[in-house]
Amino acid sequence: MKNITYISASAGSGKTYELTERLKGAILEGKCKPEEVILTTFTKAAASEFKEKAKAKFYEAGKTKESNRLDQALIGTVDSVANVFVQRYWYLLGISPKLNIISEEDESVYVSESLSSLPTEEQNKFFHKFAEVFKIRESMSYSINYDFWKNDLKAIFNASRSYSIKDFSESLEASKKLIQSLSLSCSKLNFDREELLGKLEALDMISKADKPSGARDNRIDETERFRRIIQNPKATQLEIGFGLAEMISKGKFTTKAYQASDDYLSLEAESDKIWTCEEVRDLQITYVEHLFEIAGRWQEKYIEYKKEQHILDYTDMEEYLLELITKEEYKSVQEDIKASYKYLFVDEFQDCSPTQIKIFDKLSDLVEQTIWVGDYKQAIYGFRGSDTALVKAVTDRIEKINGHSNETLGTSHRSWPPIVDVTNAVFVPAFSDILKEDEVKLDPWDRLEKEYNASKRTDLLKCWVLTEKVKAKKAAQIAGNIAKMIQAGEKPKDIAVLARTNSELTAVATALKDYNIPALVGDSEFQTSREITLLNALLSLVVNSNDTMARATIAYLTEDGYTAAAILDKRFEDKSNKVSDGKYLEDVSLIKMLMAKREAYKSMSVCALVESLIIEMDLYNVVKSWTDSDNSVNTFHTAISIAQAYEDHCIQMSLPCTIYGFIDYITTVKAKAAGMSDGVQLFTYHGSKGLQWKTVILMSLEDDILDENNLVGRGIYGVHTFHEDAPNAENPYPPMTVTVLPWIFGSAKGVPQSIKDIILESERFTQTRNEVIQEEKRLMYVAMTRPEQSLILVSLQDNGLLRLKEMGVNTVDSIPALEKSDILGTGQSFIIENPSDMEGWKFKTPENKVLKLYSPKEELRKRDQQPSSCKSDKNVKAETVFDSGKRITLRASNEEMNEVGTCIHNIFCVLEQNPTVEQAESIIRNHQMEKEIPNAAEIVDAWEFFEEFLTEKYGEKTATYHELPFKQFYNGQFFTGSIDFIWETKDGVILVDFKSYPGSKDDVVNPKHKHFVGIYAGQFECYERALKEAGKKVLVKLVYYHVLGVGVELK
Repeated sequence: MKNITYISASAGSGKTYELTERLKGAILEGKCKPEEVILTTFTKAAASEFKEKAKAKFYEAGKTKESNRLDQALIGTVDSVANVFVQRYWYLLGISPKLNIISEEDESVYVSESLSSLPTEEQNKFFHKFAEVFKIRESMSYSINYDFWKNDLKAIFNASRSYSIKDFSESLEASKKLIQSLSLSCSKLNFDREELLGKLEALDMISKADKPSGARDNRIDETERFRRIIQNPKATQLEIGFGLAEMISKGKFTTKAYQASDDYLSLEAESDKIWTCEEVRDLQITYVEHLFEIAGRWQEKYIEYKKEQHILDYTDMEEYLLELITKEEYKSVQEDIKASYKYLFVDEFQDCSPTQIKIFDKLSDLVEQTIWVGDYKQAIYGFRGSDTALVKAVTDRIEKINGHSNETLGTSHRSWPPIVDVTNAVFVPAFSDILKEDEVKLDPWDRLEKEYNASKRTDLLKCWVLTEKVKAKKAAQIAGNIAKMIQAGEKPKDIAVLARTNSELTAVATALKDYNIPALVGDSEFQTSREITLLNALLSLVVNSNDTMARATIAYLTEDGYTAAAILDKRFEDKSNKVSDGKYLEDVSLIKMLMAKREAYKSMSVCALVESLIIEMDLYNVVKSWTDSDNSVNTFHTAISIAQAYEDHCIQMSLPCTIYGFIDYITTVKAKAAGMSDGVQLFTYHGSKGLQWKTVILMSLEDDILDENNLVGRGIYGVHTFHEDAPNAENPYPPMTVTVLPWIFGSAKGVPQSIKDIILESERFTQTRNEVIQEEKRLMYVAMTRPEQSLILVSLQDNGLLRLKEMGVNTVDSIPALEKSDILGTGQSFIIENPSDMEGWKFKTPENKVLKLYSPKEELRKRDQQPSSCKSDKNVKAETVFDSGKRITLRASNEEMNEVGTCIHNIFCVLEQNPTVEQAESIIRNHQMEKEIPNAAEIVDAWEFFEEFLTEKYGEKTATYHELPFKQFYNGQFFTGSIDFIWETKDGVILVDFKSYPGSKDDVVNPKHKHFVGIYAGQFECYERALKEAGKKVLVKLVYYHVLGVGVELK
């Protein structure tokens, strides 16, 4: 960990501006070249935004060349950056070059589908028994949930992937220890049946003396039910114990007569002991033993599955990259990275996973300068695998190594002064136990302060006091107040409502419909909607007619009878009958329609294609049965708007405009997608991160985040991760442990008091409570820093701000009946408003736009070009400069020659590091081409001859490059590709392209032959231009026909 600058960037403080300025400075000052930069972001959208703004900076400075060369920088998500290095060094990692990336969705499907086959027969029987003993029921049902264990197993699997947990032995021991801590005084159950029956007789006497009532009848029924269990000779001690506990729980023996009865009190005391008995403890321990044993086998099976399918997941890519930059055996890779890259920029550092942080730590040792930007206060994605304790420990370590405080950005470029002031007043003290004041406090930007002063507004801080507590009625009151704001001139799209859950937001969206006010539930209703899923599947099929997943998705969403099981059956049937992927589900109506027009669709621009698919496929009517038609129309309108925005984005960014690019864009541009709706924006607190609006309304403030039953039930029971030793500056990477504590209390809403008392006194509960408070502070910080001008808190009259109070804010217990009040105890007054009566008022929405199809004659936007599409207008001459006299033996058809060429090229990549026949044979096996390429030794000879020729003819190499990627703007188009091979000497570079043509040596030097080497002249000119832009001098352009054993120079 060296040469690291960490910048603490509070919300709205201009981190993107700061990063782009530092990048521009580093390049213009000659500290690095654009292609010597690695920059990682949290999302693809953020990567695009950064590149767009950075290129604009160079354009503004008149540095067009540097702006274009920024396309050579390695900018993207951590996963995409890791993938670049894995693809570059696959041959050293011992993996196949033909690897595909499994999506998170596909991984989730595999996980779900593989669960049932994992437990042994004995384990299945145990899970069945466990569910029945503890009455684990389906949600909202009385049916026993025999698959309950699957959710725990999935949670273990997800934790193991997020935190790179390979060995579950410590997790198993921690889980056992936790279970045993709740059973310290455990003993075997030993109920005396006759004694129990005698005590029930005493309860019956009390019940008979009661006045007739439903409560009395219930107690009699519960007593009788328990009596039948006792009298059943097959009933076990555990069944008797649970019968007693259920009688006590459901019978509600609360009258004075029962509470004064020694018989009842002794039964009540006995029921408490059941949950700490030896039998219950042993069942729980057996459960976690089975669970972790299955999890271990599951990991092995998943690894094997990926090997068989030649796939990687995102975690694999990160772990492979970490291996490449840490292990001694990959020293050459580390030297290569050190020579190729000088600057590393990391954005959103607080959201990084432990593996990602280790990657950045190790990369800092290889590059000359590292700049990390993050904000502990906005670390709210722990559920995705980030580790806030680790992030804090690492940033503290940087301070310690540097010997001075980390840098901070201290100005809010987002919010007007009242918002900045109240945020400072709330969160400087809230974070004082963890952060220094300058890491929290912001000053208003001068320009925004002038805007605020000129506005003369005094109504920017408000509190709406609701009178209703029921969700729907609360939503109606909120909608009424929003209607009043819109009536007064506010635009719906400038208003955002943030809440804890989507159900609250959906209630508000429903209530807004009463006023004809449009709304967008940003977290759930667009990117994940079935309309967009269908559209993306259709688009994918335009690109690749063999996309079986797209075909299955279309069938599942649009055709009756195509259940998931039916689709799988059809797939297996087609496979057994050797039906091609292009014929799979071809009778599905939409697939049939699309395939008939596919050639025309392929030539359309993205926006024209999206419109055409929606209209020509009549998608409005196709999806009518799913949801209300208004919502579908809005969704498709938004998709078309985003398609247009995507094309504009590509023009601004000088990026190729592709269908797959649009699919990525539409699923990642949350901010732009939300902003394209004219409606009120509705987001969860988590979903609002990275967004901003003029007015923000905060709901869910009355929630009790420290409710003990909730903390115990959700924070202790279930599957959780924790550090045995907390990360710190000296030891930032302690191992993460998973604990499992199964819920054994059936449908009960809380745990028995005897268990609860133990938990409340435990160190684990104190740690959980503190973590919840810290998480809440960060979440509320994100929410309260979204507004640009106005903040509105939604409260009940009493304890309506409990959520803020529990995180340490000095709120009032009851909102006073005043026009203004300092309700947060910060010195800032909030205007108090009550619900507005807007009955009868309707918002006049703009008329729906009429969609039109693009004319077929419309000029299409230029697409990204491959170097092979370049044509040369020069007179090309060819000269054979060497001939080994040896051919490579092949047994491949013409259709297989491309794959043969790729395989031989990949072998050449490996042979430079490890020139052995065994290594070549390994690559051939990975490509499954043992039949087509029978003699690996010939390829080794071909490479060694080629290396000897290059050395003798052009001099010793100073560096070599295989598959060097590049991107170049020329003559109004972008050319993207990779150069097969470069042999660099002290005088310049020899540019080499490998060809696997198996014909005659004379063909390639004959200008009249279709395989004349001159057809590649334009391609080489494209390569040469790119290398010149990178400051390289091209000495020779050479084609190596390795199968023929000859090298031909283009002149």
